[in-house]
Amino acid sequence: MLAWMSYVIVVSLLLSLAALALEHSARIRQKPTRWVWGTSMAASLLVPLIVSSVSVQIPQLAGVADPAIPQRIVAVRDITVSGLSLSGWLAATAGSLSASPDLDRLLQVGWSAASAILLLAIVASSVQLNRRRRHWKRGSMADVPVHISEDAGPAIVGLLDAHIVVPRWLLQCPPDVQELVIAHEQSHLEAHDARLVTMALGVLVCMPWNLPLWWQLRRLRFAIEIDCDARILRRGYDVSRYGETLIAVGERQSGTITMVAAMSEPRSLLEQRLRNMLRRKTRHAHATAVALACLGFAFAVGAAEISPPNKNDPDKSVSDESAGAQAPSDPQGYCVNGSADFYPYTGEPCKSGYQLGSGNCRRTDGRMVAVPRAQCVSMDGTVELPFEGGIPPLPFRPLQAPKSAK
Repeated sequence: MLAWMSYVIVVSLLLSLAALALEHSARIRQKPTRWVWGTSMAASLLVPLIVSSVSVQIPQLAGVADPAIPQRIVAVRDITVSGLSLSGWLAATAGSLSASPDLDRLLQVGWSAASAILLLAIVASSVQLNRRRRHWKRGSMADVPVHISEDAGPAIVGLLDAHIVVPRWLLQCPPDVQELVIAHEQSHLEAHDARLVTMALGVLVCMPWNLPLWWQLRRLRFAIEIDCDARILRRGYDVSRYGETLIAVGERQSGTITMVAAMSEPRSLLEQRLRNMLRRKTRHAHATAVALACLGFAFAVGAAEISPPNKNDPDKSVSDESAGAQAPSDPQGYCVNGSADFYPYTGEPCKSGYQLGSGNCRRTDGRMVAVPRAQCVSMDGTVELPFEGGIPPLPFRPLQAPKSAK
């Protein structure tokens, strides 16, 4: 469990670096950046799960493979670079601690508890929001329906049923300021930013211990505001007036409501938003954007190439690899299916989906590999071992069952 969690964190960290490079590239080209971080969060959850558990079927090539040889079903984990596996690193640093059953149970309980606490916090925030909303008055500002509160906003509140809430002091502001504030919040609604934040929180609930995910969520919320600023300016609003409005709203920042998109931001983030709006393209902007995009894709490929730890007992896997994985002795052969699963042939007819055959490759995890001998050493995780007990080292081929088995 510790090895797998460490693997997920490293993959998420590389995906974070990829998203950071792609974000800067997109920002130079004046493209939206929030989807970069949304994709990064989704990939931080899906890539480790897919690489660890999904298998793909490799089709035969006409004229290359023997038609009698079944199509190979290969786990995605076997396509990755085994030298980048974290299981060996942990074995060298943490020793037997990383494979301790007690530690695994402790991590599982802690994982479940953290997910439950975070989910309860989100639900409690929604319940509190609904209670506060009962005391808000309905009104209109710049011809847009809004909720008027005493100390909340301006912001988009609600993760699923999002709506605009503004503080009462905004009613005393000039009409042009009100128009800019409402345009900003209305842009969030039209872009469905609240739903994007909701999905990101769902990913975080699944892996609350994954620290890079928390940083990705922070970058996502900032990218949402950057994209909203760009949409407002594209509508023709004056950048100077819009920047002054952001500063004015930030100075009178009202009480915050968690899990929402708000116009007001911490001072450091507000300064970054203002600098981004005033940024102009440089002479080498295009080349820089291309270089950053290539760097981002390189980090993403590196994240996908890291090999996950072995599902089996790490200590057993290491000992099997070092010992050479002695092949079993059975003169009668094995029943093998297309997924390379096998069991010893005992004279009884093979199960449905299995056929009697002899293979000549055995994986280091003990599984039969029904492929030609020449392919044994070319597949990661396999060793070239002829079977003992009279089975010749030939490619996989059907054998005739004894008459007593019929």
